[in-house]
Amino acid sequence: MVSRLKIKGYSKSIISQVIKQLKEYNYLNDRDFSLAYADSCLCKNWGPRRIDFKLKELGIKSDLRKQVLSKINYQEKIKEVVKNKIESLGKFNLSKELILKKTVQYLTVKGFYSQQILKECQEFIANNEIFYEDE
Repeated sequence: MVSRLKIKGYSKSIISQVIKQLKEYNYLNDRDFSLAYADSCLCKNWGPRRIDFKLKELGIKSDLRKQVLSKINYQEKIKEVVKNKIESLGKFNLSKELILKKTVQYLTVKGFYSQQILKECQEFIANNEIFYEDE
């Protein structure tokens, strides 16, 4: 923050006032920011790998990223995303294998772990009969 304000040409006294005020309002709290950011990413169906990468890009330290990621329940989110993706692909009369492949690809890009993806896909398939019979 300080370096950005310096680049913009603000004086040291203005920068110190701004930093002081931001701290008073608790706007410079990496933990709170990281939790809020991770929560917003979860709403975009992002998994832990992608959220961790984005937090790292934003300069959040490793120990804080691990702490934040440990507080988020990805199990419910991955179940929801698997269900929605498989059901949406099931409408296109695709083979079971192609539906699984596309679902795994989608969730991998979103940042979920392969083992979690496969486990949730298998559970969903075992408990639901939405697939068309392969010819």
